[in-house]
Amino acid sequence: MAAVQPALSVLIPAHNGAPWIAQALSRIPVAAADLAWEAIVVDNASGDGTAALASSVPGVQVIVNGENRGFSSAVNLAAGRARGRILAVMNQDLYLKPGALRALADFLSSGAAIAGGGLRSGDGRLQPSCGPFPSLAGTVARLPVPARRRKYYLGALDQDKPSQVDWVTGAFFGFPREVLEGLSGFDEGFFMYYEDVDFCRRARDKGFPVYFLPAAEAVHVAPFAERADAPEWLCKEIRVSQMRYFDKHRPRFEAAAIRGLNRAYFAAKGWDWPPVSRAAAA
Repeated sequence: MAAVQPALSVLIPAHNGAPWIAQALSRIPVAAADLAWEAIVVDNASGDGTAALASSVPGVQVIVNGENRGFSSAVNLAAGRARGRILAVMNQDLYLKPGALRALADFLSSGAAIAGGGLRSGDGRLQPSCGPFPSLAGTVARLPVPARRRKYYLGALDQDKPSQVDWVTGAFFGFPREVLEGLSGFDEGFFMYYEDVDFCRRARDKGFPVYFLPAAEAVHVAPFAERADAPEWLCKEIRVSQMRYFDKHRPRFEAAAIRGLNRAYFAAKGWDWPPVSRAAAA
């Protein structure tokens, strides 16, 4: 019997996700409701058995990378294997609520280009999941805000209906295949962080609107952004990605100013300059 053509493909970049991956995957059927779906996990050289755990879940395909090539590369690789018209990207530590994928797929099938779901933290708090496009003025103005909240907004958005926004987080968002193809995929120059902002910026430049969709709800269990003990390499990578975004999308004087701010930050930390992105080193 021929395999059922999935309406929805769920793409999951993974790295050392053993504490969460099996439960995250187990929630997909209820989240997809009666949609035909497939899930594709790209394991970025985990050392904790993530790939084996993912492989044990029925209906899940696993691609194992020999090295960690980052989020963007993993999404592009999974998308190349996917068969669904609607593509949903989710983090390895995302626990979907019932009907979340169905809500996302229905909204995107109605003509929307990109939509990101509503997120909550493990304790039930609303978790910011979208934001304004970065600018020099906005970045400087938000320096007093705690680092984990500087990129995001949420408070002013209606939690009962879709809202058009600048960008949505890559922790849980989706788009029709033709949108991904129209943008030539994710920019693999971003190892992690800002690849979602860049994707939405390029989409908006082509006339594709971006929406926050609170009806597609999930719990984001262990976001790096909420960790007080973020490792040094991650702190560096976030700033490398920020500079890449400004180099691509903002005026030269803004990119130069952001580079200067980051150089001062690295000097204060005693870190080497210039930093090398893990994407460039891969």
